[in-house]
Amino acid sequence: MRSNNKFNNLISLKNTFIALASKKLTKKERLAIEIISKIKEPKNSNKIVEIISNQINCAKSTSWAVFRSLIKMRLIIIEKERNKVVITKSAKLLIKVQNDF
Repeated sequence: MRSNNKFNNLISLKNTFIALASKKLTKKERLAIEIISKIKEPKNSNKIVEIISNQINCAKSTSWAVFRSLIKMRLIIIEKERNKVVITKSAKLLIKVQNDF
């Protein structure tokens, strides 16, 4: 079972990087990932979008567009059980790589 989980993680990681390769992240998307990664306690979608909007100083509609884009690229997911936004391992790796450069 454990090896199956590793295989699924590799497929997910591969799909994420394919999505990222096909689309360059915008400045707002990069900022939003960093903002979400620094949030200590999990929050729902509406609260996350509000935080992004306030910290980036943009309209909520823009924040929603950024939020949906991050989901589409599989950099964030919404946990169904708790209805909370979670940053993916791929996004954490992306942040680490960005900070190293």
